Amino acid sequence: MVDRPLCHIAYNKINKLPSKPYKMLLACSPDRAHQKHTTTEMQKILSKNFEITNFSIFNALYNFGRVKTQKKIFSMISNFDVFMIWLSKPALDFNFYKKLKKINPSLIIVYLEGDSEIIFPNYTKKLIGDFDLYVSLDSLDATDVAAQMGCKSICLGNVISQKDFYHIQNTKKKYDVMFYGGLKFQGGSRQQILEFLKQQGVPIHCFGKSFGYVSGKELNKKINESKILISFNQAGYNPISFNFPKNYKIGMHLKAKIFEPILCKTFVLSEEIENMERFYEPNKELVSFKDKFDLVEKIRFFLKNNSKREQIALASYKKTIKFFESKKQVKKMSNIIVKIINERRGSVEQFEYLNEKYRIKLISEKGEYRVKNSAFVNFNAQLVHRHIINFKFQQALLDMTAFIYGIPIIFIRNKIYFFLGGIYGKLKKLLKIPYRLT
Repeated sequence: MVDRPLCHIAYNKINKLPSKPYKMLLACSPDRAHQKHTTTEMQKILSKNFEITNFSIFNALYNFGRVKTQKKIFSMISNFDVFMIWLSKPALDFNFYKKLKKINPSLIIVYLEGDSEIIFPNYTKKLIGDFDLYVSLDSLDATDVAAQMGCKSICLGNVISQKDFYHIQNTKKKYDVMFYGGLKFQGGSRQQILEFLKQQGVPIHCFGKSFGYVSGKELNKKINESKILISFNQAGYNPISFNFPKNYKIGMHLKAKIFEPILCKTFVLSEEIENMERFYEPNKELVSFKDKFDLVEKIRFFLKNNSKREQIALASYKKTIKFFESKKQVKKMSNIIVKIINERRGSVEQFEYLNEKYRIKLISEKGEYRVKNSAFVNFNAQLVHRHIINFKFQQALLDMTAFIYGIPIIFIRNKIYFFLGGIYGKLKKLLKIPYRLT
């Protein structure tokens, strides 16, 4: 039953616990997580099933470069049963994971990824055959496709800790409608919808990247003080930094902004995500909107109907606490990894897959395409540039080997664009002319 993703609700209980913990090399960078407790809690929970050695993958890449980082991992990997990586960047060689398994044939590789609707079609899909488990934090579609390609997969949803977002009792609801986040690189849609809401007289309050920084603690307080939280779920990316395959149909992300307010018992209006009923029952546990007109209508309805709004907010909170809070989701993932190792070593393990009542996204629906090399090449051009400006010329030369896959056209174009933009900005100040460079 490998053509369906694993069930994100079932705990996939381990049939046979190992006599001693399996050894895991965990390549992630705790300081890069959006939420303070996300990776620290993940490491704590994984340590119940595994003997963990941490490897700060971002620090290694930025300080030593791709080639030296890969060599370091190659030198270590014989001592481990599992290599788990959380990077979400098209950074490592396309043959890196094959080499790991050549060095250690019994190795289990777990690939954890965020921003999957962006990274998967530009990089990860090409590697899926090298993984034993593919885990997406935010894309139902990517896990569906990975499963159909023969790789065990699961979509956890954004793993949010109650230590970061939580309900504050007896908090007065002072904001009718709230949005937090950025407007940049969203195709203009977020800003257009927010402007439309204001034109319609919707009392919306905005915080976050594009509206001024607030601390995590202050953000949690403001969410608790809000009646309605809007979650825009389009995959945000800089359009001049990625060259998507022509036939690829980009989907919605399961944003943290769905789960964070739910943990605060705040009602969420979520931009419609296909197959989201796998997580929440529509209109009973989560309410979605199709467009700006539908959004205005539902805002007005739920501002007038307090009891209905609070009923749904409570239902989604109970569902999340029971199944989707970070500790629960990481425990499921941890169990699955142990079961995969056990099965590889001859034990009988039963896996629980997504219920047949849920439709999966077919590969053909996402678009028939081949992954290009450009995302990998252009990311490594950034590393090379970083090495050069830090006078690490040996690392720069080593990482230039990525250019055998192609010329970093996007990187070069962006550097020229920003160079010309900088000159134009200075001329603008001198000549006092309007800025029109696009």
